[in-house]
Amino acid sequence: MRTTLTRIAVAVTAFLIAVSTFSVTPLAGTVVAGAATRCSDTTPPSWFYDIATNAAQSDSNIPDSWGTSYDLARIVCFESSYQTGAVNGSYYGLGQMSKANVLAANVTWDHYLNGSSTHHIAFYQLLAAMRYCKSRYGTPAAGWSHEVNYGWW
Repeated sequence: MRTTLTRIAVAVTAFLIAVSTFSVTPLAGTVVAGAATRCSDTTPPSWFYDIATNAAQSDSNIPDSWGTSYDLARIVCFESSYQTGAVNGSYYGLGQMSKANVLAANVTWDHYLNGSSTHHIAFYQLLAAMRYCKSRYGTPAAGWSHEVNYGWW
């Protein structure tokens, strides 16, 4: 019995590692499903809120409360299934942002794609997403509303 449980645990761990490294790349011309169905599990991974809170607190123009925003988490889930390596054409990362939008958010492209010695890649991707959200929509709730209504943000 213990051997069987160990094998199951190893298989589940291998599956989770494999799932966490995939890229999201829909085929050209693919119709995008609605926001409610595009993200199968909206529960953020254990690291999400800690890193999002650190990113929010690093910018005085972003409310600290955005670090625990469920609407921001839903945007990230819908856009990338919480995968920092997600790619869809010229859009990358957790928020599926273009290079121009990342640079406009005052985050270096290298940090957005690779992280740095001081911060994980997710920190820069969430910081850029929050700055983009603030400039384009004003709040994560408004960003999520746009995502639901139009299928993109």
